[in-house]
Amino acid sequence: MFSFGTKPSTNPPTNSNLSQGGTGFSFGANQNPISSTTNSGFNFGTTTSTAPNTSILPSNNTSINPVNNNTGFNGFSFTSTQPNATVNTSHGNIPTMDPNNPLHPLYLLAQGIHYQSPNCALKHILYNVVHPSEKAMYSKPVNMSERMWNQALKDSPDTSCMVPVLAVGVEDLQKRQVFQEKCFDLYQSKLSELVNKIDNIQRIMSVDTKTKIEVYKKRHLEISSRLLQLQVIKNKSLPLTIEEENLRKRLEHMSVALSSNANSVKVSVQELQVKAEMLKPQIYVSNNLNEDSLSQIHKVNFIYSKNIDSSRTARRDLVFD
Repeated sequence: MFSFGTKPSTNPPTNSNLSQGGTGFSFGANQNPISSTTNSGFNFGTTTSTAPNTSILPSNNTSINPVNNNTGFNGFSFTSTQPNATVNTSHGNIPTMDPNNPLHPLYLLAQGIHYQSPNCALKHILYNVVHPSEKAMYSKPVNMSERMWNQALKDSPDTSCMVPVLAVGVEDLQKRQVFQEKCFDLYQSKLSELVNKIDNIQRIMSVDTKTKIEVYKKRHLEISSRLLQLQVIKNKSLPLTIEEENLRKRLEHMSVALSSNANSVKVSVQELQVKAEMLKPQIYVSNNLNEDSLSQIHKVNFIYSKNIDSSRTARRDLVFD
């Protein structure tokens, strides 16, 4: 071994990278990558110390110390110090970086999109709709500050049934989207079931129910007719009530009036028919009827229908008698 400016050592040769001291030219020496301060000469075939980790977001509790390599000929040494790349963890699990580091702007950008960073810019307050009776069961999430929680409660569109939820990053939005798609599919399936039930009910109403209604109507008419016959037979031997006696007198009076004035009623009906025949051409000629013509037609129809009803009632009463 050749060494310049050093005293020969009587100790046996050891691994020069495990101790601090001066060495000369070393050929093929295996040195472990341990970060330490060494004073050495020209080393050939040696393994230098590991370079500092320049990751923007290193692992937790990671500190990269500056590596000082003093090179020279024993007493004459030239010191070269690499830039300080120390990364502290003052925010718990969120690492921080020295502002003087060249990678600090990228570090700030990474902090803006990191979901655990207090400086994350991808934060948004969303609201879940819950039942008013269950709203008291919801409390502030762990990843949400007290100030943000109070502001979210203040800005809530409906404080009675809406609970604020903090969404951080794209992953939370994707989870919410997947959940909403599942709910939408569930609603669609339930809606399809309701549509099928409504179709079945309409089919039953249109086929079975209408048929049953017609059958029940006929049965009701039959039962009503039988009940009327039974009522007549039951009350046949009983004396008439006051209302029935008054009705009988009115019917008798009407029957006498019709029988005595039968010719006059027929003459009146014939006159009304003649007038109606005379008015038909005028109606066909003029499409626009005046108020006088309409009132006259209504009057004739009313008298005609009244006389017809009176004659029918009288005939029915005579048949009953």
